[in-house]
Amino acid sequence: MKNAIQLKVLDLPSTETIFTELAKVEEETKEFREAILENDFENTIEEFHDVIQAMLSAYHLAGYDVKELIKGQEGHFEKLKNRGWQFKNE
Repeated sequence: MKNAIQLKVLDLPSTETIFTELAKVEEETKEFREAILENDFENTIEEFHDVIQAMLSAYHLAGYDVKELIKGQEGHFEKLKNRGWQFKNE
């Protein structure tokens, strides 16, 4: 099985807006950066997933379908390869 991270959209309360989620993306990104710089392995994993979840919620609140993200992944990989990037273990 390939490495995979599942994307699951939260059932957000009506008080959450795209603006609150975008603010959450910034907050979680800051916490991720701090965890990395502090070499806090466990918290880095937690904050990584918090960043992804907040981004996914903002994406969803903007009216986009998560299925499009999944379909777009291969295109993203191709773009990086075309720019000269190589993936580890490939």
